[in-house]
Amino acid sequence: MWIDPIIEETRQAGDEYAAKFNYDLAAIFLDLKDKQQKEGRQVVSFSPKPYVHLLPSPLLKT
Repeated sequence: MWIDPIIEETRQAGDEYAAKFNYDLAAIFLDLKDKQQKEGRQVVSFSPKPYVHLLPSPLLKT
């Protein structure tokens, strides 16, 4: 099996980052949120799209 060096480097970087927080997802999340705030960029949130119930079309025969 061929090993992509870019993928391996990316996985290693992610593993090293997670290891800093003992693989605690809550701690990783807080660190990322802190970094996001410090960058000062505008964070965009999209409102959820309304739910549309699709009924079977009488024109389509099954």
